[in-house]
Amino acid sequence: MKHHDVLIVGAGPAGMMAALSARKVSGNASIALVEANSSAGKKLRLTGGGRCNITTAVSEKDFLDYIPQNPKFLYKAFHQFNNEATISFFEKEGVRFHIEGKKFYPNSERADEIITVFLKMLARERIEIIYDCMATDFEACDKIVLLTTRGKMRCKKLILAAGGASFPRTGSDWRVNRLLSEKGIAVHPPLPSLTQLVVKNARSQWAGISPDEVGLTIFENGKKLKTLRGEMIFTHRGISGPVAMDASAYLSGRPIESIEIALDLIPSVERAALIELIRMKRDKRLTNLLSAHLPKNLLKSLFSDAEDMADGRNLKKAQYEELADRLKAMRITLRSLGTMEEAIVTRGGVSVKEIDPATMALKRMKDLYVAGEMIDVDGLTGGFNLQIAFSTGALAGRSAAMDL
Repeated sequence: MKHHDVLIVGAGPAGMMAALSARKVSGNASIALVEANSSAGKKLRLTGGGRCNITTAVSEKDFLDYIPQNPKFLYKAFHQFNNEATISFFEKEGVRFHIEGKKFYPNSERADEIITVFLKMLARERIEIIYDCMATDFEACDKIVLLTTRGKMRCKKLILAAGGASFPRTGSDWRVNRLLSEKGIAVHPPLPSLTQLVVKNARSQWAGISPDEVGLTIFENGKKLKTLRGEMIFTHRGISGPVAMDASAYLSGRPIESIEIALDLIPSVERAALIELIRMKRDKRLTNLLSAHLPKNLLKSLFSDAEDMADGRNLKKAQYEELADRLKAMRITLRSLGTMEEAIVTRGGVSVKEIDPATMALKRMKDLYVAGEMIDVDGLTGGFNLQIAFSTGALAGRSAAMDL
C-alpha cells in the first residue's frame, strides 16, 4: 500500500495549486495527486474558449460582489491568496499577462501554457501525479486510506478537489461529492450555472446576432432582482454570452416560471434621448436611424410592422413609448436554463457550513480538506471561478501541510 503525507484527489487548478502550496510549507513531505483522466487540467484547458481567462483585475475589496453564492465563505481564502497572488505566482515562472476589460489572459492566449507551467513546477517539486486513477472510496481512521481503481493508498492528510458536475466530458462526474454525501456530509445537489438562457418562442432568425452591449434586468414575481450589463449573443434557443451567463448564476435554483427578463438593447442611450431622436428624425426609416447602434437585420425584424410609423408623421406619445420599449425593455419569458453539459460551472456541492473557512478542513472529518468546484460557491464570468479554485486550493494545501 502506497503511503503519502498529503494526497490530493483531482489534478485540476484547485488540486495542482493545493499540491504546490503544501510543498511550500512542508519541506520533504511526500505529496501526490490522484487524477482520473490521462492528463492534468482537462477542464482548465477549455477556460476562456481555450484562451484562459485566468483571473480578474477586480480589487480584493470588490471581489466578493461577483460571487452570487456564499460569498462571505471565501473571505479568508481570497485574502490569503488573491488575484494579485495568482498573477505573481505565474509571472515568477515566466508567464506574461495582459488585461482585457477586467479579465487577465496570458499573452500567449493559450490555456496549455498555464497547464505546462503547473506540470513543470510539480515535477520540480517532486510531486507525483498518478494518472488514470479513480478515487472510489476512503476510510478515515487513525490514518486515511483512499481506495482507487489502482489500489489502496494511505495518507495523513487528504484534499478533495475533484471538481463539480459541469462539462462532464472532462471527467467531472460528481462522484466524490456523492461519496461525501453517503458519509453524512451535507452536499447540495448540482445545478447548472454560467449557462445560456433558453427562451420561449425564441426567434431562430436572430441566431448569431450580437449587440455590442446590452442591459439585462431580472424580475422575479414582478419585482426587480438584478440588473447586469455586458456582451450578449442571440442563439437558436435563446440568449448566451457573458451577460446571459451571469444572469444564470442568479437564476440557478430559482423557479423559472417566476422569472421574466427585460433587455435594453441600447443601454448607452437614455430612454428619453432615444424617444427624442426618433421624434426629431421622423423622416428617416427606423432601421437607418438606429443602424449605428444595432445590426440592421435585428432592427428590420424588430420594426418590420412599424417602419412607416415615424416616416413623416406626428406620432402620439404612446406610440413613441412603444417604439422605445422594443429597444429599451424587450420582455423575454424563459423556458429553462441550459443543461449541465453546457454549463461552465456547477451550483451546489459541499455545504459551506461543513467547512472551516480558515483552513478548508471538513469540520466533522479529521484530516480531510475540500477545495475548488466541489464547494457550494460559484462566481460570475470573468476569471472569478478559476480564482476561487486557486484561492481555496492554496489554503487547503497550506493548511494540510502545516498540520502534518
